Amino acid sequence: MGEVMEKKTLPTITKAWTISHEDRVKLLERLQCLQHIEQTTSEHCPLDYDDICKAVTLLHTICNMFGYENKKENGVKSFYADLVLKEENEDG
Repeated sequence: MGEVMEKKTLPTITKAWTISHEDRVKLLERLQCLQHIEQTTSEHCPLDYDDICKAVTLLHTICNMFGYENKKENGVKSFYADLVLKEENEDG
């Protein structure tokens, strides 16, 4: 069989996050779409396009709040690339 890979230990974040009431309300409003998707799919119903649009809005809200962005390829953020931390986003 193949080699056994060692698990990489990641640093622990010990700094507490402070999120304003306004941001908490914004997240709550946008998280409703995930709850609706969960309810819809548990009833074996198709998703609405509106649900997908709201989920994408949630994605952008979280990325903006926590400093995530799409990985750069050739110096340009790529829509199809994975998300990375903004401060670590370099071509690699």
